[in-house]
Amino acid sequence: MTEKQLLIVFHSQSGRNQQLALAAWAAASKQPGVLVTMRRAVDANSSDMLAADALLLIGPENFGQIAGGIKDFLDRVFYPLERAGKTALPYALVIGCGNDGSNCERQLDRIFTGMQAKKIQPTLFVYGEPDKQALAQCAELAEGIAAGLDMGVF
Repeated sequence: MTEKQLLIVFHSQSGRNQQLALAAWAAASKQPGVLVTMRRAVDANSSDMLAADALLLIGPENFGQIAGGIKDFLDRVFYPLERAGKTALPYALVIGCGNDGSNCERQLDRIFTGMQAKKIQPTLFVYGEPDKQALAQCAELAEGIAAGLDMGVF
């Protein structure tokens, strides 16, 4: 059986979402049989997405909307994935919020619907500076995705 790949893509200017991404990476990396790759949104590309069996996207809500770094990433990978016929990619979201995050989530889910991706977990909203509980929740989410990949659930 080939090793499954979980791609964690994050955007962070303050360091908050990077903390969440690192917690997710550390937890998911413990799962045998799953290769976990973490990339900043600015560095991630369509090759990363084509190799991935699932995506965990972590980023802030900016002014109630998708952060520019996340939007740029999605703009760059959308058409290459479409041309390659990459559909039904499992994904989950972690949104660092100053507002309620709902509009950002709605916008991201709409983009992923256009990619024919499938949401596999409810969005995790983190308000303000990530505390121990938020970091643990993010780690648990990533660990669950990695375990699901390893078991063939996703």
